[in-house]
Amino acid sequence: MERALNVRQFILLSVLSTGLLLAAACGEEQKPPLVIGSGASDADTDSDSDSDADPDAGYVGKTCDPATAATDCGANLYCVDSVCCKDQCTGECGSCAVPGFEGHCTALDAGTVCRAAATACDEEESCDGSAKICPPDETKSIGAACGDDVDNDCDNPDTCDINGICQPNYAPAGGACTDRSGFCKWSPTCNGEGLCTSDSNKEDGTACGDPTQTECDLPDACQNGVCEYRFRRAGAPCGDQETNTECDAADMCDGWGSCNPLLADAGTPCGDATEDECNEADQCDGAGICDPRWMPDETACGDATNGDCNKPDSCLSGVCASNIIPDGTICNDGESTVVFRCSDTDCSATPQQQVVGWSCTAGECAEVVSPEWEDLGLPCTASQVCTVTESSAACKECDEQQPNVCVDKVATGFYPEGFCSIADGAAQCVYDAMEEDCSKDTEGNINCVNGACTSYTCEPGEKDKSFSFDVSDEGWDLGMWAIASGWPWQQNPENPYLRLVTPESDPLAEADTYLTSPEMGLFACTSGTVSFYITFEDQYDSCAPLTYIALECGAGDDWTELWTEVEVAGTHTGPVVSKASALVEDVDISLCLERTEMYFRFSLKNLCSKRSISMVYVDEFTVTAVQDATIDTTPVDTATAPVDTATTPVDTATAPVDTATAQPQDTADTDSTT
Repeated sequence: MERALNVRQFILLSVLSTGLLLAAACGEEQKPPLVIGSGASDADTDSDSDSDADPDAGYVGKTCDPATAATDCGANLYCVDSVCCKDQCTGECGSCAVPGFEGHCTALDAGTVCRAAATACDEEESCDGSAKICPPDETKSIGAACGDDVDNDCDNPDTCDINGICQPNYAPAGGACTDRSGFCKWSPTCNGEGLCTSDSNKEDGTACGDPTQTECDLPDACQNGVCEYRFRRAGAPCGDQETNTECDAADMCDGWGSCNPLLADAGTPCGDATEDECNEADQCDGAGICDPRWMPDETACGDATNGDCNKPDSCLSGVCASNIIPDGTICNDGESTVVFRCSDTDCSATPQQQVVGWSCTAGECAEVVSPEWEDLGLPCTASQVCTVTESSAACKECDEQQPNVCVDKVATGFYPEGFCSIADGAAQCVYDAMEEDCSKDTEGNINCVNGACTSYTCEPGEKDKSFSFDVSDEGWDLGMWAIASGWPWQQNPENPYLRLVTPESDPLAEADTYLTSPEMGLFACTSGTVSFYITFEDQYDSCAPLTYIALECGAGDDWTELWTEVEVAGTHTGPVVSKASALVEDVDISLCLERTEMYFRFSLKNLCSKRSISMVYVDEFTVTAVQDATIDTTPVDTATAPVDTATTPVDTATAPVDTATAQPQDTADTDSTT
C-alpha cells in the first residue's frame, strides 16, 4: 500500500512539473528560484526588510497568520511558514521563511530531513539543497537488518522483505533446539514462535546455563522449567569490606551478578572542605581516593612583599608558606662587608672575621649593631704567625727560606724552619742563622758572595773580557772551528775571525759545532752582558724545522740558551743575516752568574746534514760584568787582621750554607781571572 502511494505521488509531481513547463512556454512569467543549499547569494540593494535585491512590494516577507492571510498579506500573496509569500511553497524541501529570503519559496539546506522513516524497513529522506520537493519515498533493500537481532536455534535476526515489511524469521516448529529457554526442558523443540520448549520440565535445581560461582553470582539452576540466573540480591556484601571511606564504600553486589566497588564519582566532596589560595575543597578522584587538591608548590599566595630578606609567599604542600631569608644573610645590595683580624698580637693569636654592615633578621634587613668576631680555625702554633689581608686572615707557616747575606765580610746563612717571636710589638717569623767570618777563613776565601765565603771577586772592570781572535784561539775550544781571514767577512777583511768548517762526512752532529769559551770566573758578579759579531747563512733549506744557532752558558751537561737566531727557508742565495757581519749587542747573562764554574759556547741546533748551513762566522766576543752592591769585596788587611782559626772555627756540619751556589772555590780552579 505504501509503495503504491509513492507511485501516485510521483505521477502527481510529474503532472505538476509538466504544467509549470507549459506555463513557461505560454509566456507566463516565472521567477528564478533562489537556492540556499547551492551557495547562491544575493546582495541586498533594495529598501525592504529582507536581504535579497528584489524590491518587494506590499506585504512580501511580513509575518502573518494563516487565519487572517487576506488581511495580513493582501491580494495575490499566501501566508506560508507564518510569512507573506509570493508562492504557495507546498514542497517539503521549500520554505518562505529562510533568513534573508523571507517571502520567497527557497530550497532548504541539503540534509534537512523531509520525511521520517515510517517503519523499521522504511528509509529516511532528506532534502538535496536544490529541489523544493522531498525525494520519493524508499524502503530498505531485501535482507536489510531490522527489528530484533536475537540469533539462536529458534529465532534468527529480523530482516526486511521485498514488500518493506520486517520479518521475525522464527525457526519452524518442531526443530530440535538447545537455546537457554530449553535448558530445563526434556527433548526441547522450537515452537515456531522463536521459543525452545517442551511438555516436560527438568527437576527444579538442576544445573543449567552459566556454572560461574562468585560472591554475587551462583551457578544457574532450573526452576519450573526455566533456567534461572541466581544473582545475589543488590546490596549483599562482597569484595573489600575493610575499606569504607567517603570515596570508597564497602563493596556490594549489584543484583546482576557483579560486585560493585562503590567508588564515589569524581568530584564528590570529601575530606577537608577548606578553600583558600593553596587548598581547594577535597574531592573524590573517581578511583576511591580523596584528592586534597593542593595548588602546585611555588604558586604565588599571601604576602607579595619582595625584599632582600622577605621573598613573596608561595604554596608548599597545600599551605601558604612565607619565604623568609635565613638570619645572618648579607643584605642591602651587598653593602655588608667582612673584615679580618688576628685576635691578639702574640704568637698564639687566632685568625678571625667579622661581618660589618647589614644582615637579615626575622625577615628584615637590619644593621649589624654589635657584630661578634668569628674564629677562623685554631690559634696559631709556635711555628706560625697570624697574618691579615683585605680578603683573609690565616696562620702562616714560618717556612720561607731567607736569603743568605754578607755583612762586613761575615757570611750569614739562615735555617729554613723558623718560629714565631714578638718584635716591635708584633708577632713575626724569626729564623736561626749561622755566621762565618770570611776574613778569618783559613783557606783564603776572603770575599763574601750570596752569604758564603769565596775567593771570587768582581771589582769594577776586573771581569770584563774581549776576544778578537787576531792571533790565536785565546783559550777557546775551537773544535771544528778555525781562524780565518779575508772574504767573505765584510767587517774588516784584514782581521781574522772564527769560522765553522763542516766535515766531508754526514751526518753533522750538534757536538761537532760547539765553540766553547774559557771558564769565565764570574761568580762574584751579579749582572752582565756579552756582545759579538755573527754571520749565519743557510743556502740549503733542507731541515724541517729549520736549523738555528744559539749562544749558551753553563758547564758539563747543564747549559742555558741566552740568544738564538733561526735560519730562513728560501732561495739558494737567501741568508738570514747579510754576509756582512751583524753586531749582536747586550745579551743578558744574569742567568749564568750563580754558577761557580761557567763557560760560554756557540752551537747549531736541529741539524739534519752538513748542508744545513752554508757559512757561520764569529768575531769580537766581549764580556761586560757588573758588581752588585750586595757583594762585599772590601779588601782585608791580612797584616793587621789575621784569621784566628783557633777562636772562630766554622761549624760546616751545622751551618745552613747553600753549598750548591756558595761552595768555596777550589784553589785548583782559581786562575789569573779571579
